[in-house]
Amino acid sequence: MRVARGRVGVRWAIVALWAALSPLLLRAESRPDFSPGDITTVDVTLVADDARDLACGLDATAWGHGCAFDGSGRPRARGLGPPLVPCLTPDRRALLVPGLFEQSRIAERVARDASAYGSRHTQARFTARCRVRVMGEVHGVRTRYVERDPFTPPGDAWVVAPLACDVVR
Repeated sequence: MRVARGRVGVRWAIVALWAALSPLLLRAESRPDFSPGDITTVDVTLVADDARDLACGLDATAWGHGCAFDGSGRPRARGLGPPLVPCLTPDRRALLVPGLFEQSRIAERVARDASAYGSRHTQARFTARCRVRVMGEVHGVRTRYVERDPFTPPGDAWVVAPLACDVVR
């Protein structure tokens, strides 16, 4: 009888410990392992129409680059250099990449696929692997993944400057 109570006590201790630590563990898993200044490799998946469809909205500039739209979704004046392009990594990490579609390998693939395929739904998805410098995290950015869709509510994303990109599949 004493052994059974001891096991129940251990179980409750484990449950209590898990309950206390789970918010920290969940937060640790959802936080990216980026730090400003890091140089790292990221994969992003794209289709040719993304060159036209992907856009973000942000009132401020981030490291000398701006979104194509302001925070309310109105087009911004060009002239800030290549616009920030929102994209997701396969593990759903939100990135803003200035001039993503100006990277030569990506531009070649987009041009080839755009002429070979029709709509977004029939285009082949491909993965671009980019070596990037992590600039920092921005807050309050709104994103759009299809041209006529509304922007998402404000969220967070990492600005990463591409150093070199290649199409890997």
